[in-house]
Amino acid sequence: MSENNESASNFRSQYEDLCRELNMDRETEDLSWKMFEEVLQRSTLEGDSLHWFCCALYAACRLSYTPTVGESNAIVMGNCISLNKMLRCCNISSISEFISKIKVWHEMANLPCSFLRQIERLERTPGITFHLYCRYNDIFEKLFISSRYDKKNTKYRRPDY
Repeated sequence: MSENNESASNFRSQYEDLCRELNMDRETEDLSWKMFEEVLQRSTLEGDSLHWFCCALYAACRLSYTPTVGESNAIVMGNCISLNKMLRCCNISSISEFISKIKVWHEMANLPCSFLRQIERLERTPGITFHLYCRYNDIFEKLFISSRYDKKNTKYRRPDY
């Protein structure tokens, strides 16, 4: 077996293990593998292959639709795989690291502009949450966290030991 074939079979084995861990459906798995192979033929993917698998899987997930119960035409974009779980399984430590990789992936895979808009929306969401947290953290602590020396009688207060 040549070195390229060994490398390709190692990639495929690692990819299939990831898909089993994520409980990925076969259709999304096949679509993302095809996308990964096409990008690999046109580009050099530097760094951890798991990170690029994550990008391919995320893109394939976001390009699919899942029917839901309720209204007759109710659908959910994606296949309901958690991004947090995907990032954990792929050893990506932060959302910002993922965002930078997925933007590169968007260009390499020639994905539609609508996909880039989804990524930009995803990028803004943690920023807004963090800004709100910083702004209102002091107020939150004053409202919801009683001090240890607070002498108010409440039935939910923990006993002092």
